[in-house]
Amino acid sequence: MAAKKKLIRVKKFRTDKGDGYGFSKAQFAWMCPPIDGVRTQITPFVYCRERVTGYVHAAMNNLDYNEFDSDREPFDRETLRILIAKDPQNFEQFRTKLFNGKAIMNIYEDIAGWERSKITTVKHEVRNNVWLLTGPKEWLMAPQLVSAFTFILRLTAEYGPFDVDGGLDSVEDEFERLCKKWRGRDGHYDVTGYLEKFKDKLYVLVKYHKELFGKDGAKKLWPRNESSGNVGVRGGFLYLSPEYNVDGSFCYGRWKRKFAKLCKQHLPRKKK
Repeated sequence: MAAKKKLIRVKKFRTDKGDGYGFSKAQFAWMCPPIDGVRTQITPFVYCRERVTGYVHAAMNNLDYNEFDSDREPFDRETLRILIAKDPQNFEQFRTKLFNGKAIMNIYEDIAGWERSKITTVKHEVRNNVWLLTGPKEWLMAPQLVSAFTFILRLTAEYGPFDVDGGLDSVEDEFERLCKKWRGRDGHYDVTGYLEKFKDKLYVLVKYHKELFGKDGAKKLWPRNESSGNVGVRGGFLYLSPEYNVDGSFCYGRWKRKFAKLCKQHLPRKKK
């Protein structure tokens, strides 16, 4: 009989007591690289994707933000390391959705020419049902990419699983089907707002990431003169969409204009 694989152990965030655990939706928390074999959660678990992105901005600029202490919590800039937690009523169903979200990320990673992300179950110090997603550092290149991958995981956790057998063609067909189902109805803004405006543009965001972001670097893409909260919101991928109007003080206006040109040049995408 094969030996049972030992789970990776993760130390809790310093203020996390596990009180009131029972997340109804998937939550995210950043994890540091292994230090002397110890892996530690470095931010609280949060549902809000804007806060998830804000933590990266703080880490890139050695700033403190919403309990994150840049002096105490080392952030890995070379590998995507993010924890996902949920207390699902149906564990196997959620696990299927989560791995389906990872499969969709893999499709976009293949398009971008990146390494593939992986998910593994971990043993968290105070919480049950926690997974670790590790992936290529390119997802950390810009706030819009952090916003995109967390959106894919959250969307799939809520509305998945989606057909991925036909690659991107299947995924985009599934996205369109979901938009048609909820179009014109209240609520479900992840679908009627985000996905409706960006379902075809995720392809452009990853496929042409070098043309969009490649020469700019972290100092420009994660600007220190902007607050982490502002970058978390205005650095969201939706703000790049040509159909999404923002005011003239938009801190990513230059990339929005570049992205509009790329979309005009490469959409609609030819399906196989």
